[in-house]
Amino acid sequence: MLREQYMRVRHWDKLRQHLGANIDPESPDFNMAEIFKLNLLSYGDAVKDVCEVAKEEFKIENALSKIDSRWSK
Repeated sequence: MLREQYMRVRHWDKLRQHLGANIDPESPDFNMAEIFKLNLLSYGDAVKDVCEVAKEEFKIENALSKIDSRWSK
């Protein structure tokens, strides 16, 4: 879920708040070892919640974009 296209900067910021740690999803060092080092698994519910919100926001953004495109024609 963390690698999905719907994850935006604001979602990563929310995860950073939950973890109290800096996460750089663009870093080549952001891998399973880093996930274990950050003890990310113990924040599973928070991660899942943030990712689910991100996914729903992505759906809304796409729908609004389609509406905007149709209305502009």
